[in-house]
Amino acid sequence: SPGGVVLTVDRDIQKICEDAMSRNAVTKGAVVVLDAVTGEILALASKPVFDRTDLAESLDDDNQPFVNRALSHYAVGSVFKTVIASAALETGISENTVFECTGNVNVSGVVFNCHERNGHGLLDMTGAMAVSCNCYFIKLGQLVGAEKILETASAMGLGTEIMLCDGMSSSAGNLPSADDIDSLPALANLSFGQGALLATPLQIAAMYQVVASGGYYTVPYVTKNMVDENGEVYAEYRNDPAVRVLSDDVCAKITRMLEKTVSEGSGKNAAPMTGTAAGKTATAETGKTENGEKTVHTWFAGYYPSDKPKYVIVVFREDGSYSGTDTAPVFRDIADALSGKG
Repeated sequence: SPGGVVLTVDRDIQKICEDAMSRNAVTKGAVVVLDAVTGEILALASKPVFDRTDLAESLDDDNQPFVNRALSHYAVGSVFKTVIASAALETGISENTVFECTGNVNVSGVVFNCHERNGHGLLDMTGAMAVSCNCYFIKLGQLVGAEKILETASAMGLGTEIMLCDGMSSSAGNLPSADDIDSLPALANLSFGQGALLATPLQIAAMYQVVASGGYYTVPYVTKNMVDENGEVYAEYRNDPAVRVLSDDVCAKITRMLEKTVSEGSGKNAAPMTGTAAGKTATAETGKTENGEKTVHTWFAGYYPSDKPKYVIVVFREDGSYSGTDTAPVFRDIADALSGKG
């Protein structure tokens, strides 16, 4: 009889992720690590975990330890700005395009605020990515248009569930349709990852793997091969072929933007001790409030090392506060631990 299935998950990397979450007090969240070239899932960590010795207690836990947060969907926020920039560059809009951020922007009578209420001033695309300027990306989104943005997001895997094995798949999340983006304010909301947009940490990892791999979308996978009772491989997993969705040139430009985000911008706390990283912060509003405060989820999505990417790392924290301090340090700790591998 067959011996079983060999998974792509690397036990050491899985432990690195779980330890980094614990060290940074991530009690509800997830970390996904992909091979930046192949799309193999190297780690799929979710917290909290259920108590195998007392399932009844875990069932009563309000923190829902049976929910795999790596495969569940959440509000996305500014990690989506990578899609906006990619769509813009693919249509021929230059990364040198300059817009002014005055602290807010009026779109058909609806005022959208930037997190920098006094405004960022004049920014090009790279500078806007580094400081995560909402006003810039709202204006850029109006220039690109909903159709191209949604087409790019879909090509990068958003809105589609990821089947891992029989009986196990990620949520499809929610990628709005063109009919949903029926006004300029709706497009503005989408342009900084808010509104009806929802995605899983695994989907966000696959999205960033497109850029890390030089433009190819690969469906992440966790099944490597099948072995018999003697450990001999008798069947290998065949992943769906990678599909080019972005050009090499666009990926190189996006990487430079994400590198600056880590070296000089909102992602400074993600900077590893060895080598360079590329990545993006996000603090996503959930539309809910608790004790009069808006509830937010925080993200950091990126890859390491940025010059020759080996790992795509996505960190998600449920009910966070600010991504620069919530999730960026978790990314840094994981990257530092991975720096000596391979």
